[in-house]
Amino acid sequence: MMKPFSSLSFLLLFGLLSAPVCTVQASIAVRSVDGEKVARHEFTVHASEPLQQMSKRLKIGSFDPFEHPTGLHFSKGELVTVSMQGKPSTPVKLHVISFGKHKPEGDVYELEAGEVSFRPEHDGLAYIDYTADDFKAAPPVKVTIEGGKMNGVFTEKGSNEEWKKLLAGASSPYLDLYGKYVHLVFPVQALREHCPESGAELLALYDRLIGAELKVIGMGYKNERSPNHVFGRVVDSGYMFADGVGAGFNDKAIALVTDMKKLLDPKYLEAGFWGIAHEFGHVLQTRPGFKWLGMTEVTNNLLAMVASYEVDPRLLRLEVLPCNDGHARLKGGRYNLFTKSALIDKELYQLQARGDTGHSHVTGGDVFVRLIPLWQLYLYCQEAGQGNRDFYPEFHAWLRTEGKDDVSAGQHQLNFMREACRINKLDLSDYFEAVGMLKPIDVEFKDYGTGRLKMTAEECAEVKKEASKYPKPASPVIQYMNANNMACYRDRLPLAGPEELWQGVTLEKERCIVDHGVWKNAVAYEVYEGGKLVGITLSGVGSDGNVSTNVHFPETATVIVAVGWDGDRKSVVARRSGWR
Repeated sequence: MMKPFSSLSFLLLFGLLSAPVCTVQASIAVRSVDGEKVARHEFTVHASEPLQQMSKRLKIGSFDPFEHPTGLHFSKGELVTVSMQGKPSTPVKLHVISFGKHKPEGDVYELEAGEVSFRPEHDGLAYIDYTADDFKAAPPVKVTIEGGKMNGVFTEKGSNEEWKKLLAGASSPYLDLYGKYVHLVFPVQALREHCPESGAELLALYDRLIGAELKVIGMGYKNERSPNHVFGRVVDSGYMFADGVGAGFNDKAIALVTDMKKLLDPKYLEAGFWGIAHEFGHVLQTRPGFKWLGMTEVTNNLLAMVASYEVDPRLLRLEVLPCNDGHARLKGGRYNLFTKSALIDKELYQLQARGDTGHSHVTGGDVFVRLIPLWQLYLYCQEAGQGNRDFYPEFHAWLRTEGKDDVSAGQHQLNFMREACRINKLDLSDYFEAVGMLKPIDVEFKDYGTGRLKMTAEECAEVKKEASKYPKPASPVIQYMNANNMACYRDRLPLAGPEELWQGVTLEKERCIVDHGVWKNAVAYEVYEGGKLVGITLSGVGSDGNVSTNVHFPETATVIVAVGWDGDRKSVVARRSGWR
């Protein structure tokens, strides 16, 4: 009888795993043993690229270490017989994994030619692992398994009728959901409670989310394909997190992430859809070229924003979540923190608008404020089509093939700006300077550890010189962009509003509500005290449904000016002599 190759805690087990992306064709036969019919499950397995090799090549986190679900559930101590045919170039292993804990337990059995038997030391789901450095040339093998119960695997081709049968007949407390891009292991009971009839829609939603994030990092660009699935599973601690395995969700989180209605409800955005996209975004961050000092909780959120935009724009965190901008708590108020700290106070990119206080912090600024320029570049270049529609995919492809890893954080930031100009064939230096990114800096701050980010005046000047060979962008106010006004940039819609002041506005104490039905195609509203710019509010901030803009207009302010995508300006209100 075969002994386990290893029976270990999950972290040690993971060190032995190299996630297969092998192709498996499965079939079921029946034979008689001592007068009883025993199911024989046959799998033809093709080798795949080892997990560590794959992650190193793509410069991202871990793909699925359990890429190959058999659908079989083994009970502790039951007799399992496995035979293997073929001449694998590297060892083939069978993993029996018990999920549910932060560090799941499991057994790993190294298979041999011929027939072997063993008794698992844990209850668990079974996965086949066959990887090779030269995986394309490695010969396939056939693995036949007798024993266990067929728990099943729900795939992207499954119907809701099949889903209901799987939930009703599951022998394991957990079920494999295996989509086009994502592999999830979730509790059967939670799926029965929160998603009893719509498994196809649930898996499709996760695939859309992950597919959108993969597209940002260049999977699908120039024949680069995702070689494996992204993995998520239930755990017993934390709430949501990303680690060396994939994403983890505790029981409380599972109640949300398995509920289709709540996942698409903005009321549950932070704890639900955004949390999922955020954690998987960590897994897919390209490192270190797009995860330099200060960006650990930023660039993953760009992936989450794009996924939100792809699935349902009502789920865009920057646009829809309320935030205290220092004057009021407004939907989309994070943009007001950005315009104040970056555009008016001209703070450095890394130190802008710490949290809801509206004040910068020497140990690092607000990661969501820091997200805004990355999001604006996505909107302007890709969604509005004013640059390269493949900007971020091409940038990530450059990081994998040409980008240098062993450079300073400051060099990574300079490289990002330099490549943004090259890929979009635009001189974006004015924009980068406006948002505080292209400025000399020498600051030490914390980002999961303390580091220093340094860029000299000479280095910034060199980026400007290189960018100067490209034309300036059509819009001089990319820094006023958000999802609410993207169409104005895309379609180059002219600013339009009444000639007479105070039309289409409602004054409520120190707030001026500007009606979009009267003031059309304004991308932002600037507030002046005499000739001094004191406030900038981007279109749609403070509004439900993007029908108005809530502008802070204190008693000392004199004029509100609407701004078009091309920099055209027109006075909206004036307490004293305005300008038109």
